[in-house]
Amino acid sequence: MNLKNEENVFAAEGRLDSLNSKIYVKFNSDDFGKLNAQIVPNTGKGNIRFNQIIFPDKTSDGPFGMDLKIPLQQKGTYILVIGHSLMADNPYYGKFKVQLNIQKE
Repeated sequence: MNLKNEENVFAAEGRLDSLNSKIYVKFNSDDFGKLNAQIVPNTGKGNIRFNQIIFPDKTSDGPFGMDLKIPLQQKGTYILVIGHSLMADNPYYGKFKVQLNIQKE
């Protein structure tokens, strides 16, 4: 994945295909705050979502939709798992962008 920082917005590009049905995005947070994350498929819409967030203490939450707003109440490494919804037809294959914005408290 490609990564860049634009005024506290981290944007990554990825691709889902039949061999890579999940993408993992890792980020560190040394402060408490709120995570605002969004998946933007190149086609505009698609069966793709945040399947899970794994917290630094190895607990997890999910599934979510294409938008994720969640408080960051632990310091350390977070992992976002992105993939298609197993509850819906027509899995998403193709390129997409992920945008992360962490608002510090």
